[in-house]
Amino acid sequence: SVTATTTVTVALNVPESIAVAEQTVSLKVGETFTPAVTYTPANTMIANTVFDLKSSDSGVASVSGTTVTAKKVGTATITVSAPQMASDYSVMYYPMSPAPSTTFVINVVE
Repeated sequence: SVTATTTVTVALNVPESIAVAEQTVSLKVGETFTPAVTYTPANTMIANTVFDLKSSDSGVASVSGTTVTAKKVGTATITVSAPQMASDYSVMYYPMSPAPSTTFVINVVE
């Protein structure tokens, strides 16, 4: 009988930074917006469609998933961050502390 042993190294590219194409967005009440997100390095393990959003004022601009909805006239800062991912099969492929994040501004107009 023949026995062989090998070592496999898996390199997972964790995002080092996150960017949005828009710095300021103007919306009318009721309109929605989903930011275009880019991770660096480009071949990161997280798709550009996966990110977390948080509004500084949910009365002006609320967040649901990856969509921002204009609620009333005003200004809110939206924080965009890489998600905190869990581990599976004893392989820890995230979290990064802190998760990379950036912001953009939503101006809600009449």
